[in-house]
Amino acid sequence: MARLLSDNSCVKQLFISHHEDLINRTATPYAPWNILPADNQWVTRALAAKLVAERLCALKPRYPEMSKEEHAENLALYRKMLREETKK
Repeated sequence: MARLLSDNSCVKQLFISHHEDLINRTATPYAPWNILPADNQWVTRALAAKLVAERLCALKPRYPEMSKEEHAENLALYRKMLREETKK
């Protein structure tokens, strides 16, 4: 064990092996790991933004559907709130 700890390359390889094992055991299809390079900050941020945008697009978000009656009620409520704000 002392020889293993004294050899930096062995320690590094052991660390990498455990790190890969951790990622492989905890990554799931609904919560995957994404490993980004950290040696260039703007590249890391650009890749992170790309991953977030891709995940959001994959969700296919859309506005909730609302009946005409619900829309009219909400509009009346917002108009009332606006009038009260402007009175202050």
